Amino acid sequence: MRLITSAVTLSEVIHLKGKPQINQRDNEKIRDFFRNPYIIVRNLDRETANLSRKFIWENSLKPKDAIHLATAVRAGVSLLHSFDGDLHGVSNIFGNPKITIEEPSMPQQMTIDQIALGGESGDL
Repeated sequence: MRLITSAVTLSEVIHLKGKPQINQRDNEKIRDFFRNPYIIVRNLDRETANLSRKFIWENSLKPKDAIHLATAVRAGVSLLHSFDGDLHGVSNIFGNPKITIEEPSMPQQMTIDQIALGGESGDL
């Protein structure tokens, strides 16, 4: 299994929808999680930013959603998991191959403590 994500995720992850902000004392847990060998962090470069801007203008996506989609397109992935329903509306439209965008199979986002405890590998 490989997980490809935008570097934006490294800061975005401290505030999950509907959850209290992750405390600064958990910084090591976050850092260590993103150092897992199966996680590939892609930097936000000029080409990705330009593509994300196009997605914002043409598909009314929020900037961070557009960055994640542009990162996935440029990485050539075929599946993007997101709890954000706004992204689901552009499933199977972009990418080569077309990217299917769907909710993860887990019922809700995991907390940093669940992740640090080594949640089921299928849950990530």
